[in-house]
Amino acid sequence: MMNLKLTARSIINQGSVFEISGQIPLAEKSEVNFEPKKATQNIEIQNLNILVAEDNETNQMLIKKILEKLGYKPVIVSNGIEALHHIKMYKTDVLFLDIQMPELNGIEAAKILTQQNDSSIRPYIIAMTANASQTDKEDCMASGIDQYLSKPFHKEEIADLLNQFISHKTTN
Repeated sequence: MMNLKLTARSIINQGSVFEISGQIPLAEKSEVNFEPKKATQNIEIQNLNILVAEDNETNQMLIKKILEKLGYKPVIVSNGIEALHHIKMYKTDVLFLDIQMPELNGIEAAKILTQQNDSSIRPYIIAMTANASQTDKEDCMASGIDQYLSKPFHKEEIADLLNQFISHKTTN
C-alpha cells in the first residue's frame, strides 16, 4: 500500500499548485525485452504496405496520422478477421495488430498467420496494447508476434520499429 500525501493551494484568478509526496515502490524488471532498438540512422522511407488492425476509432485515427506523417499510407481494419482477409487478398509488409479486438483478437490472429504454410504472405507483426504485463508480453511472443508497442505510443517509437524492420529486410 502506498502512503501518499496530496496538498493543494489555490489563489483566485492566479492559479493552483498541487503537490504529491510519498514513496512509490519500483516496478519489477521485465525479463522479456521487446524494447525497440533506436535507429542509428534515418532510413529512407520505403514503399511498405502497412495494415493496421485496431477496433478503437480514436486509436485508428492516431496511428493513421502518425504513419502518414512518416510517409506511409496505411490501410485500417477493425478486427482480426478483417486483417486476415486483407492479408490473403493484398501484399502486407507490416501489420500493426491490436491485441484486444472483437470477433478475433490479436493473439489469435497472430497464431493463425504464423501457422500458415505460406510464410511469404506473413507480415512483420507489431502488437499494440495497453496491457504491458509480463504475461501479456510472453503471450505475444508465443503467438509469433515480432515486436510489442505499448499504448499510448509515439511517432518516434513507430519510426524506430519500422526502421528496424527495413534494416532487417534489406540485410536479408
